[in-house]
Amino acid sequence: MSTPQTFSRSVPTFESMNPDYVFPPALTEALHAKRDTAIHIGDAVNNDVVHDADSVASAVHHARLTSGDVVPQKIVDDATGRAHAVKSAYADARLGTKIPTEETIQVAVEQIVNTKFQASLQDFSAQLEAIVTRALTPMEERLNRRITDSLAAVEGRLAAVEGSVEQMKSSINEKFDIADAKRFNHYACLKNVALIQNDLWIALKKWVPGSGRDLAIGLIPRNSVYTPAYGEGANLNTQILQSSLKTPAPIDVSTHEGILKLIEFYNFSFNIIQGDNIHTRRNKITGVLVDSTFFHFDVTAAV
Repeated sequence: MSTPQTFSRSVPTFESMNPDYVFPPALTEALHAKRDTAIHIGDAVNNDVVHDADSVASAVHHARLTSGDVVPQKIVDDATGRAHAVKSAYADARLGTKIPTEETIQVAVEQIVNTKFQASLQDFSAQLEAIVTRALTPMEERLNRRITDSLAAVEGRLAAVEGSVEQMKSSINEKFDIADAKRFNHYACLKNVALIQNDLWIALKKWVPGSGRDLAIGLIPRNSVYTPAYGEGANLNTQILQSSLKTPAPIDVSTHEGILKLIEFYNFSFNIIQGDNIHTRRNKITGVLVDSTFFHFDVTAAV
């Protein structure tokens, strides 16, 4: 057994819609004759309600035509609107569909407009983000390159400064080494005055940086041969020729080879020239070994 169909909304009577309006007697009779009845929620669907509502609207319209201003246009519009409301309620009950009202149409339109607006807004936001990204990416890349280049330049300058500092430290250390060697040699010469008589001497510290290899080769006597003894190894400052600084050792100045070996090690000619004989060369070397004034030093010279 099927469930009876009922109305899901109410529609008042035409007369109750205008309680302040005094209906003409002829129109009142016509309304009663046309069955101006109300519809309530839950009422069983009456197939005559649509016909009755149209009849009421026709009667009001006819009264307007025959009576003129006695029946205002608003009353006619209300009757026509009520007939539409009855048809909508009837269709809703019978067919399960609702005839869209002005309000539902407006809501639907607002929903559609809002949806499209949101979609447009999202699309605009995406386009704006893409535009900003395209504009900022090159700037970011240029900024990164400038930062990288600046850091590289700073690192280069720091490396150059560090190199300069190391050179300065090396130079200062060298000056201190030379000053220390001259100070030591000054006192060694004072002791060598007595020792030299027995062909002994306190070995001097190396006070001239570098190797004397080329210097010694340039002072080889004619018809003599000399094989360099130290090569490039004797280029460190303040080396000594013997292990002990305080122990006297024999001095080998009896041969050209021994003298050239001293010249090569100390990188100093001892004022010897190429044409000097062995006797002259020996005297020049021993003269330096006992001359403390030759190694006069200034305490402040190293700074």
